[in-house]
Formats: sequence, structure tokens, C-alpha cells
Amino acid sequence: MANIKSIHSVCNSLMQYLHNAYEAYPVPDSAPAVTMQDEYPCDFRVLSSGELKASTDFGTTLSLYLYRVSVNEHVRSQPVSRQAGDSPLPLSIDLHFLITVWSESAVAEQTICAWAMQQIHQHPIMDVSSLSVEGGWRNDDVVQIIPAELCNEDLMRIWDALAPDYRLSLSYIARVVRVDPDNLAVGLPVVATRYQYEEGSTKMLIERVEQRVLGAMCLLDRATSTPLMRPMRVVSSSARVLRNAHGLYVITEADGLAAHSQAFLQPPANPPLGANSYDFAIHDPQGRYLPRLVSVSLPRDPDPNHTGNSNSLFTPLEVTLYPASTAPLSANWSSVRVSLSQGPDPQSATPLVAALLRIVDPAESRILASGLSDQRGEALVIVPGVPVTKFADEGDAHDHGHHNDSSPVVVNTLPVRLELSWQAGTPWPPDPAELEANHAARLKTTRDLVLRSGRMERVVINLT
Repeated sequence: MANIKSIHSVCNSLMQYLHNAYEAYPVPDSAPAVTMQDEYPCDFRVLSSGELKASTDFGTTLSLYLYRVSVNEHVRSQPVSRQAGDSPLPLSIDLHFLITVWSESAVAEQTICAWAMQQIHQHPIMDVSSLSVEGGWRNDDVVQIIPAELCNEDLMRIWDALAPDYRLSLSYIARVVRVDPDNLAVGLPVVATRYQYEEGSTKMLIERVEQRVLGAMCLLDRATSTPLMRPMRVVSSSARVLRNAHGLYVITEADGLAAHSQAFLQPPANPPLGANSYDFAIHDPQGRYLPRLVSVSLPRDPDPNHTGNSNSLFTPLEVTLYPASTAPLSANWSSVRVSLSQGPDPQSATPLVAALLRIVDPAESRILASGLSDQRGEALVIVPGVPVTKFADEGDAHDHGHHNDSSPVVVNTLPVRLELSWQAGTPWPPDPAELEANHAARLKTTRDLVLRSGRMERVVINLT
């Protein structure tokens, strides 16, 4: 889901994508170096109703005009899996827009029109890699661009309401844009009510059962940061955990905190906040995620005014699960499969267990993804946000062997660095938080890779 800037983000991102593709698209039956921009110079703009009314002198332009926003009738009442059941529903909307070609030349108008239709037909899906950041998109957000069933009469009515005369136009719908609701204050803990009957009587007794939970964990997918709603096995030798209807793993009891479980409105002052540490083991029954350990500090802050703090009782602890080597992949994701071993002879080397792998964007020194090696030394690192196309910078041109004016305008690859850290004697299953915190100190080797959207890279590393 996204924020209130998502509507403009979709419109602007679509025009930006078309502009980037237009700059690099070769003109059919022309010299290879001649692009559409060379043959038919064209601007790309998102127009408002006021701009259309004020002026029609746009030159040769491909414009997007949003003429209608409607609530999607199919998912208007559908909650999102990452939300609690009592959270307000997101606003699910469809964007209806016209793509118009402005040109005084018939050949330019018709060629640009055919090219735009072809591009949207071939690339109808916009995800976080192609949507602009101001929309606040999440990794799993997807917007689909489909042709609109707009009859001639409706199309002409739209143009009759506008100042300029009719121009060749294409009608499309962007669906579904889901806008996040405002963050609301977290409610107080729930008071349970137990019903029972007296023996030998039909009189019903009502008993109030008040109990304070000690905390909760929200399990997230490491690649997409989305909550996992499928049940996992979460166990601890010193605490009791229950999975609630919202997919959270609630800690109801813990050694040394019996008084906290019984106190509802005012918990005891001792032990201090975060003084006790409890270890939990998490396993995926389907084996799509690697097992892991997580350490939780209790008690958590019970003050409702501190809900924004990471140690708040009302804020679930986010615990990421790393994909197993057998995890399913989406069609647009980039991925890296790594086989790790240690020994002088690669044929008889032992598997490297519980090694941490990071994919880093060297241009921005930004961590794109992480993965763990299993007990066979196999690891899968999923990178879902690799752009389908992006502007080429000087570094991209050098990476592709171009050093002159023929350097590409856009590229569909992303140079990255694969980093491997490992510590002998790391237990299995590991605590990934501890591995991430000590990654720099335990760094063993790096590899330079080039990622492509929807492609998998394979790497074999043997530490001698």
C-alpha cells in the first residue's frame, strides 16, 4: 500500500518509464543509432485540467490526463494481511486516464501512438522498482495498467468538457492503488469474558478474565518485508507463546514474570524494562524459510503513550525469516544462488553452515538483500527491487564497455557486490540478528555481480 501521493506517483512513474524507453527505442528500418527521440522529438507530460484549459500549444508531446478516480468495487472491503483485524480498511482505487498524442504531423502522431500502445501492452505491471518513491510503496505493491472499455460517446464527452479540440487518445485504467489509512492510536488490552452455567441451574454466570500479555512477535519475509500469515512453529523453554487471529505470536507467560501476567492496569516495577532475555526457536513446517533463533527482552514498556518506541508492549517485535534454497520465486525478482564450502580440495570440502550473504549496491553503499546458508552450504538471496530499466550513469557505461557518445541511455542491469561473512562454531539454527550485527568483523570475501530483473545468478565459493 501507499500514501496520499500514490495517485501522482503512478501517473508520473508511467510517463517517466515511457520517456526512458522512448529515448532508447530504435526507429524501424533506420540506422541502429537513430532512436525515436531522434526521429520524432517528443516531450512527456502529466497534465492537469487547468493546464489543458490554459493552453493547447504543447508541440509534439505524449501526455497523460487523469479524468476520473473511482473506488474499486471488488476489493473495497478487503483487508490487507499485514493489518490487524480491527484496523481501518485501506482505500482501494482505480485511476482512469487518457494518453494523448499532440502533434501536427500525421506520421509522428500515429507512430508515437502505436509505440505507446506497444510499450504498455508489453509492460503492463508496475511494481516498487518502477514506481517513484514519494508514493511510499511497499515491496509487494503492484499496479496493473489495462486498456479501458471506453466507447466513442464517452470519449467525446470527455473532450467536450475540455477546452482543446479532440486529439488522438488512448484510454487506460491503473488498478488497484491501495492507499494506507492514517495511523490510529493503539487500543488498550482486551478484557476477555468467560460464560458458564451453575450446576443444576439454567442461570448464567459471567466472569471477567483480565490478563496482560508480555509482548508479541510479527514474522516477516526477509525479501519483501511482508508479514507471514501462514502458521509457524515458535517454541521456547522459558516462555509460552500463542498465535492469535491476526497472525501475531503473543507471549503470554515467561519465567520470572508471573506477576506481570496477572497485573492488568499497572504491572510491577521489577524487574526493570528489558532486564530479562528469552530465546525463541522458529521453524517453518513447509521448509520454505530457514529455522532461526530470536532473543526477546522482557518486560516491554506498558505505557500507551510510548507506542512509537521499539520496546513498547503495544508494538510487535518484527522478526524476519530468511528464505530456504527451495523457496518459490516471483517472475520479476532477481536472485542469487550460492554454494559455500571450506577446504583445500573443493571436491571434499565441508559445507559452510550459517554464513551470512549480503547483496550491496556499491554506488549507494546500500544493502539490497540478505540470505543465509543452510546445513548443506546452500543459500538463496532474493532481490525483488531490481529495476527493469533505469538511466545509465557513467559507471554503468563503463561496466558495459561504452566510453564514448554511443553509451546507452537506459540499462536493464544493476552492478552489485556479494559479501560473505562467517564465524566458525556458529550454532544451528543461528540468530540472524547477531550475524547481521557482526557482518563487517567476520567478512571473508566479496564478489562483483550484475543482476537483471527476473534472472538468477549462480555463485560457487570455497574458502581455503
